[in-house]
Formats: sequence, structure tokens, C-alpha cells
Amino acid sequence: MVNFYGTNEADTSIVRYGVIENAGSYNGALQVQTPHLIFEHNTIRNCLGRGIKVLGETIEIRDCSILNNSGEGCGGGIVTQQSDVTFRRCLIADNSAQDGGGSCSFNGSITFDPAHFLATAARFGPVQFSRTA
Repeated sequence: MVNFYGTNEADTSIVRYGVIENAGSYNGALQVQTPHLIFEHNTIRNCLGRGIKVLGETIEIRDCSILNNSGEGCGGGIVTQQSDVTFRRCLIADNSAQDGGGSCSFNGSITFDPAHFLATAARFGPVQFSRTA
């Protein structure tokens, strides 16, 4: 599992050309709690617990693949809470969860510009599931 934490609103972190594979954590293979993260040209695959979890931040994910991840409850590929997340040119495929196999958002927004979803599986909202309080 990889965690990004930060408090400096003026800084932007950039993560490029990495692979997170076969990780297992309820909080996601990648957990983000830092403002202004740019995550590009990365792959997250074959992880248990979900691929990405974003908590209360605004981030951009570009040219990434989120593949074959699974989560309990909501969001096999991606789950966000009180966050604004933009995906640009990403492939989100073969992820599974009870709700929102591809992505799940609580009290925030997820923008796909564009993104390609393939073969996601969930009982409710196989591609995307959103809930507000």
C-alpha cells in the first residue's frame, strides 16, 4: 500500500511511471490525503481492498490504468470521500465491488475526461455509484 499525506496547500506532488501490484488493504493500494496530487502514467492492478482511495482532496489522475482490483462494499477500482477527482485518458477495467465496481463517490465528484470502463462488476452501479449525505 502507498500513502500520500500532506498539509501544504501551495505544493503540488507529481507521481509518474509507477506500478502498484498485488497490494492488499481495505483503504486501497493507493491512499491519497494530500492536496494537489498529479498521478500520471501509472498502473494499479490486481489489488485487494480497492485500487485508489481519495479522502477530502482535489487530485488529477492522467493516462493511468486501474485494472483487476476488488473491494468490499463500494468502489473496486476507485473510492472517493469528500473529494474532487478528475480522470483524464484512463482505462478502468475488470474491477469489482458490491456497489460501483469501477468507481464510487461519497459527497464529492468524479470527472472522467474521457475514461474507458470495461467489464466492471457490481450489484448496484457497475460502472459508477454516487451517494450524497
